[in-house]
Amino acid sequence: MEWNLQCFPDIYLEVDSKLKGDQIILHSNILQKIMEENDEEQQNGSPLNFQLRYKDKCISVCPQQFNGELDCVYVPEWLFYNLCPIEPGENVVLYYDKNPLPKGELITVRAHSKEFLNITNHKYFLEQKLGDFTNLTEGTSITIDDDCSIDIITCLPEKNINIRNVDLKIDFEAPVDYVEEEVIESSVEE
Repeated sequence: MEWNLQCFPDIYLEVDSKLKGDQIILHSNILQKIMEENDEEQQNGSPLNFQLRYKDKCISVCPQQFNGELDCVYVPEWLFYNLCPIEPGENVVLYYDKNPLPKGELITVRAHSKEFLNITNHKYFLEQKLGDFTNLTEGTSITIDDDCSIDIITCLPEKNINIRNVDLKIDFEAPVDYVEEEVIESSVEE
């Protein structure tokens, strides 16, 4: 099933709260349509699996609420920017797949800032912040804290994975703005 919806970042919501993780807000008619089309064996406890598509971009998302405006989808700001060059109110395709995403095994991440290296326990911090996410999509940049964004470089076993209740291994690449100290020292000596 799929719907053509106008897409807005969460700053357009009338409530004063940001969406967390990969959560989106949809209209109740979408949930109603899914329930009409699927019988009780559907989902067996798995989260509803949606993909948001715009041009050549496709990001896995999970609904937070079904109380949005008709024919609209509200997404976290980080997700909206991953769909660039989209403008607020442009149409996206929301695709529903009744098959659950594969359970995540491994992700490779890269922080946008070397300030990430100042965090005492990177893995613990990331595990806590990723608790707001149900799914991850390879090739996206996500905001996990007000001042911390990371690139999802790889996801295994597939490009779209479910990370709920899994033992997810996390590999780290050097932050985007990180420069090896040796390189700096050798260029200063010359």
